[in-house]
Amino acid sequence: MVSDGDDTASADAFDLALGTPQPTQYCLSAAKLRGVLAWFDVDDPAYDPLPVARDAHADEWLLLDGHTRAVCALLAGERSLRVRDATDDADVDLAVYRTCRDWCRERGVRSVRDLVGETWSAQRYEEEWLGRCERELGDD
Repeated sequence: MVSDGDDTASADAFDLALGTPQPTQYCLSAAKLRGVLAWFDVDDPAYDPLPVARDAHADEWLLLDGHTRAVCALLAGERSLRVRDATDDADVDLAVYRTCRDWCRERGVRSVRDLVGETWSAQRYEEEWLGRCERELGDD
């Protein structure tokens, strides 16, 4: 992700072990992966901090966005992810992310490592993942 110049997010960033955050998406889009790989420097991984939220009920961190960047960091040999706590962000609905977390667990996706091999064509990603989100989580 190209930096948006948000110095506050960068100042509040911290590292989480790569296996710590629970993904809230169980697949990647091949088109998105190609896009990230076009700018991602595997020799010097630099990306804006990925948003995570603390689910106090489950005592875990949820990865809210940046799943493709997280996999690229893994493939580059990183052992941790640069993240920022987005738990209190106005647009974060933990109930929605908990549902997505549950879908991931049903498919055996419990860490970023489990996303390797789950790269889908843009069409399949749109139909199956985005379609499911819209059908089951979309506004009425």
